[in-house]
Amino acid sequence: RARAGTTIILTTHYMEEADQLSDRVAIIDRGRIRERGTPEELKRTVGEGDVLEVNIGEVSPGSSSPEPAAIIAARLFADLSTVNHTLTVRGRGLIEHLPELLQALREAGVKTSDVRLRANSLEDVFLSLTGRRLRE
Repeated sequence: RARAGTTIILTTHYMEEADQLSDRVAIIDRGRIRERGTPEELKRTVGEGDVLEVNIGEVSPGSSSPEPAAIIAARLFADLSTVNHTLTVRGRGLIEHLPELLQALREAGVKTSDVRLRANSLEDVFLSLTGRRLRE
C-alpha cells in the first residue's frame, strides 16, 4: 500500500492480487474502463454474501422436472444460475442452508459432487461486466 500522497499504478490480470494489494481498482475491458471503486464496492455489485457452487450430474429416471436443481435452489435463494452442470447460488448464510439444499437435491434425484463455498471475487465482477473470464 502506498503512503499518503503517493499513487502506485499496478496492472495485472490476477484479480486476487489486485484485490489484496489495491485500495482502488478499475476494471478495463478492450481498452475501456467498465467500472471502478474499492475492491469491496466492486464485489458488492455482483451480490452480497458468498458464492456456493455445486456440480450437478444426471437426474435420476422418474424425476418430475428437467431442472430440479434450479427449482429447489430458487425456493431458498433468489440469485442462482445453472451453467455446464454447475449450480451457482449467491447469498448470505449459504453455509447454514447447505444441508437443506443438498438434501432437497438428493430427494429430487439429482446427483451432486464437488461442493465449493467461497466469497465473491473480482473475477466475478469482471465476468459480470464483460460476460467472459479473463482467460477467454
